[in-house]
Amino acid sequence: MFDSTSDPTVPVFADGGNPVLKILFYIDDMKEFDNGSEDFMPRILKAFLQGSGVFVKCAARPDEITEALLGEYHEVWLFLASRKTQALTETECLALRNWMDRGGGVLITGDHADLNDSGEFEGLGRPIGRFVPRARHMRIWDGPPGSLDQYGRIDSTGPGIDSFALEQDAKPQRLELPRDVEGAPHVLFLDAQGVLLDRLPDHRHEGKVLVPATLTDEPNAKGGLLNEWAGSSLLPEIVARGVDKRLGVSFDLMAAWDGHGVRTVKNNADGSWHVCGRILADSSWHHYVNFNLVQIEAKNDPNGWGKIKALYTNIAAWLAPPTIQRFFRERAYAEARPQLEPIDGLTDEQLGARALALFATLLPGAWYHQMIDDRLAEHAAATMQSLPRESVAPLIGASMRRYIAG
Repeated sequence: MFDSTSDPTVPVFADGGNPVLKILFYIDDMKEFDNGSEDFMPRILKAFLQGSGVFVKCAARPDEITEALLGEYHEVWLFLASRKTQALTETECLALRNWMDRGGGVLITGDHADLNDSGEFEGLGRPIGRFVPRARHMRIWDGPPGSLDQYGRIDSTGPGIDSFALEQDAKPQRLELPRDVEGAPHVLFLDAQGVLLDRLPDHRHEGKVLVPATLTDEPNAKGGLLNEWAGSSLLPEIVARGVDKRLGVSFDLMAAWDGHGVRTVKNNADGSWHVCGRILADSSWHHYVNFNLVQIEAKNDPNGWGKIKALYTNIAAWLAPPTIQRFFRERAYAEARPQLEPIDGLTDEQLGARALALFATLLPGAWYHQMIDDRLAEHAAATMQSLPRESVAPLIGASMRRYIAG
């Protein structure tokens, strides 16, 4: 059962075989993250994901990003902290582009900007971040980040520049979550029970995420990667904001792009199409590392660590390629079936309500709410009539009835 406030009793990504969701943590400069005490390593995050059934491996510069390496993973989470590491090569950019065009998901992080010897701001993670296809447009790598003080920093932890200890305390920051036309946040920030996942570790240095005003055909300096957006008209969107508690203003914290709506390469073997991988850009890798998580994990507050774990789970789920998502959705149907039979005498709405209650224990929130959205979209396409979210039970019931009937 999946529960946002505790580790899953049956790990949500465990499948008893294949496929296994595989994530590569890629670090641009190990010296920046491993200072002997591993303060800045994402060990707690890695342990949690592995406990949820994900295969996680870490790699770092000077290891190259190759087609062979990427082919082993469904997602790459980039933790970027250096201004001086080796930049991505043209070959690496092309490898990433091809892999992302086949559905590979990317989480990209950086951090605040520092002044270089010429008095210009350079964002941490710049040598790699500014060349990652598509994702490079969703963060600032050159120039000052966010709300600027004399140190090039903004502060989500509390008043005063010397609030260093506050970012290590057990009290996470509360997020501001933009809502859609129906008043719902992005599916990343809802668990399957409808709990709002509005917490992240706070941090006093932030980078700056953004959404491009237009999807330009601007060449990438590495390899001239034209048409990065694969003909998409779908813009990235800001999905979470933080608050600068010194100034009382909000700033963009996370940006997302849903490439699953963009077809790319046709598979000649079966005539199907690949879709682009999804992208999540985060203002700071401090949201994922031990330094900012140790006390939060130790306190184990459902409203803090519980929500953060559920958000990590949702990120892994949302970034996964459609093939992985379909597998686990089909597994949920199979596991729910014996608990729903017999269905004689049940209306579609009654069957759907029972099925939804079961799916909420079997799927992370991102997949649960995506399943509902998919059913509503299918209904609208078939009938030319949209339905409100609360009317989804009959659709799920009808789907489950067909599944049980074989």
